[in-house]
Order: sequence, then C-alpha cells, then structure tokens
Amino acid sequence: MRQQQSSNVCTVLPSAAVIEEVEAGRLKRFRLENPAISREVAIVWPQNRVLPNGLWEVTKIIRRCASALVSEGAWPGTRMTPAAMPEPPRSRLDELPVAQAPDA
Repeated sequence: MRQQQSSNVCTVLPSAAVIEEVEAGRLKRFRLENPAISREVAIVWPQNRVLPNGLWEVTKIIRRCASALVSEGAWPGTRMTPAAMPEPPRSRLDELPVAQAPDA
C-alpha cells in the first residue's frame, strides 16, 4: 500500500527539528511572530540526591555541544544564556582511585 503525502498538514516544531527537510525543499516553514513562542532548554538535577559518577562530565559535554551548535548557526533561533552551573553533589565513589589496566 502506498502512502500519499498531504500538503494540508501543519505542526509547530522548533526549526532545528526540521532544518534538513526545509533545506531539501520537502517542507516549508513559517515563523510564528505575534506572539513569539519561546522555550527554555535546561539541564537539571535534584539538589537533594547524589548523582551517578561521571554525570557532571556528561553535563559539561552537552553544554559545549549545544554552545557549538548555536555559535555555528546549526540551531536556528537559539541563543545561549549564562547559567549558574553549580557542581552537583557527587558520590563518594568519585574520590576512590581508578584501577589502571596493566600494559599488554
């Protein structure tokens, strides 16, 4: 059975979600301007819990990647705002030495 594409369908998505389809001409996009739609994307964690080992490093990687996407224009309409990034509570396991594998 063959599916037909309809030209009478619309949805509201962030530009980044459909940028490839727009550039390829498969979709058209229209900016919603009045009122403007905005959203915040955040990385959050509970302050009363210890995070798994390594999660703080993953958080920093995500922030660096997001910053690169914004600065390269790959995340249209997005701007980075300074955020307080206090280091989360860590497991005491982070303080233990890491075993090194012997050289082969």
